[in-house]
Amino acid sequence: MPRPKKIKKKKSFMFSARHHSQTGVLSILLAIASLTTLIASVIVSFLNRGDTPARLGSAGMFAVLANVLGLVAGVISSRERDIYTWVPKAAVIMNAAFIFFWIFLVVAGIRGV
Repeated sequence: MPRPKKIKKKKSFMFSARHHSQTGVLSILLAIASLTTLIASVIVSFLNRGDTPARLGSAGMFAVLANVLGLVAGVISSRERDIYTWVPKAAVIMNAAFIFFWIFLVVAGIRGV
């Protein structure tokens, strides 16, 4: 009895529906805005020799709030399905690092270091 002929299988391609998460991108943008505020506040404080206006403190508080919101958005976006995961991971790391740096900056300012 002869062998049965093999049925040729069509070449099939599976396209993934991966995309960048909108909340992950928002989280990265919040981290960049906070970094910009941090750099600007340090430069202005250095140029004024430590005598900074109160508006600069409110900008710093906004930046910390932006970091907290960015951290939450990054964690939420990392739980989504079919996304590129490097965006939320980078956003969480950046926001957490900037929160710790802001805390260090405030503590150093209070202690007078």
